[in-house]
Amino acid sequence: MKYLIQNIKITCEDIIILDLMSAIKEKMIDFLPGQYAMLAFYDENGKLVSPHAFSIASSPENVPLIEFGIKIKGKFTQSLAKLTPGKEIFVYGPYGNFIFDPHMDRDTVFIAGGVGITPLLSSIRYAADKKLPNKLTLLYSSRWTDKILYYEEIKKLEAANPNFKAFFAVTDSGIPEGAERMINERLGAKIISAALKNQLRGKTFFLCGPGPFMASITDDLENLGVEKKFIKTEAFSMIPALPLKEDLPNLALVYGGFAALMTLVTLWIYNIESARTTDNTYARTNLIYSLKQIQELQKNMFQEQTSAQPPTAPAVSNAPAPIYNIPPTPAINYQAPIRPRTTVS
Repeated sequence: MKYLIQNIKITCEDIIILDLMSAIKEKMIDFLPGQYAMLAFYDENGKLVSPHAFSIASSPENVPLIEFGIKIKGKFTQSLAKLTPGKEIFVYGPYGNFIFDPHMDRDTVFIAGGVGITPLLSSIRYAADKKLPNKLTLLYSSRWTDKILYYEEIKKLEAANPNFKAFFAVTDSGIPEGAERMINERLGAKIISAALKNQLRGKTFFLCGPGPFMASITDDLENLGVEKKFIKTEAFSMIPALPLKEDLPNLALVYGGFAALMTLVTLWIYNIESARTTDNTYARTNLIYSLKQIQELQKNMFQEQTSAQPPTAPAVSNAPAPIYNIPPTPAINYQAPIRPRTTVS
């Protein structure tokens, strides 16, 4: 789907807040809270960059606007940060099974690390928009207090929704005076137990953040007795297939490179088999890895084959063929029973 940048700003020094509006209001992606989408855009050279996956931060109820919170950490996001309102962005999706289901997840704990708050915020916003009775708890880990993404909005959502409570764990900076439910300590089993008052049964846990963070929290939850089936994590392990016309340049590079590789492998195997089955001097060389060497080998083989003299035919003799008195070989009875093998000592 084609979207237009409605607003783009950089907050917390390295986080992009990207608001997109559908170019055609009747055509929008229909997503569920917690899902993600693939974004692509034309760079300064007019080339469509390869799509990248980002979690949706907005509520499904907030159409036709769609929002993303994106950390700047690579070439794609650096180019994205330079775009201005009005620029086109292609949005593919939605994708993912990291979905908050209000009918199943009646008592939910969201655990976020850094920019991993985005899909969880989508669910929290959705619950507020729908005025859901679901009990929601957020445990948010950040290195610095001034980099807690969406902090002010989270506090407003907490004040407006009596079923929602937020806790913050900060590791590398002090805590502002008057901050509620904020601790200067690493988020782990101790804080999780205290925030939930040791009541972990019957809850569904949604985890999103850096890989090591999610692995550590998963271990903490399992050590606290939470079954694995109640722990959901978000990871973009699969890249969805894109429309062919949108990704032709990338497909051409992939298949072109694959075809070249298969050609080299085929010639290489041919060379090895020739070394095993022929007496040709050039075929008995060591393994050949470069195309130039293989081509030189084939050229030399061809020259040897074309320059070789045909074998001389044996002279024809007019003498009569000798006669041998050899008795005919008796017929073999193939129906004879097979004798069992005996052991000779």
